[in-house]
Amino acid sequence: MDDIVEFSGIEDAFQAGKRLFAEGKLDKAHEKLVLACVRAPQMELYRLYEQFVASRVQGKFADAGETRALAGKLAREEATSAFASYVLGYVGLEDGDRDAATKHFDNAYRLDRSLLDAGRQLRKLGLGAKITPTTVAFRVPARQKAPSRSRAFVLFGVLAFVTAGAVGYVSAARAGMFSDYVEVR
Repeated sequence: MDDIVEFSGIEDAFQAGKRLFAEGKLDKAHEKLVLACVRAPQMELYRLYEQFVASRVQGKFADAGETRALAGKLAREEATSAFASYVLGYVGLEDGDRDAATKHFDNAYRLDRSLLDAGRQLRKLGLGAKITPTTVAFRVPARQKAPSRSRAFVLFGVLAFVTAGAVGYVSAARAGMFSDYVEVR
């Protein structure tokens, strides 16, 4: 029974660290994550979060090679690990490898749409993989009227519309939330 209580305390520290990180309270988040790592050093996901948050506090990874290896291992073991791909994106940025960063941020964002920063990083990298030949991206001043018989959407001051000629929907989650371009498919 004591093992369950002990693990519960460790997991509470980890979850508190994740929550504080999401709230932007990096120093406090790092403290909680270090506590979780000290109590459960075998938990690789805890270590990955701790290394990533530490990199955000310090401005760079203490050991990018170690972080890359740990994130890569977690990404291989669990193909749906969006956070591991997200961290690999930042490691790629730090290494100056824009293609790898774009690939990993794209994968992270596809796996978990709540990783909004992955989408922001894709925008900074030029949305390389986001605009495909089957996608129409356009920019319209917010004051301009939408064509008749269309559905209109306003996203961050940008008016987007879907006409009868464009099949599909406005995908705010893929591009519109992160730039003043809206993707229509």
